[in-house]
Amino acid sequence: MEQSATAQPVLPRDRAFVVQLSAQATGTPEGFRGRVEHVASGQAAHFDSVPEFLAFIVQVLRERRGRPACFPRRPTRPGPDPGAGPET
Repeated sequence: MEQSATAQPVLPRDRAFVVQLSAQATGTPEGFRGRVEHVASGQAAHFDSVPEFLAFIVQVLRERRGRPACFPRRPTRPGPDPGAGPET
C-alpha cells in the first residue's frame, strides 16, 4: 500500500508508546504492572493495573491533541524500573 508524501502516516510517531512489563507481571488484569513511555515526549509512568496503564495513554493523547509532532514536550526523568531488581 503506497502513501503519498503529504499523507499522514498510518502509525504516527507522536502516538507511539513503549511498554515494559515488570518481572512480577502475570499477564492477567490483576497482575498487569510495569512502565509506559510516550516515545515523542518522553513522558513516562509506572502502572499497577490495566486502568492505570490506559489512563496514562489517554491523558498523554489528550494533552498533545493539536500539538505538532515536531514540537514534542521535553522528556521527564523516569522513575526506577519496578522489574529491574536491586542495583549492583
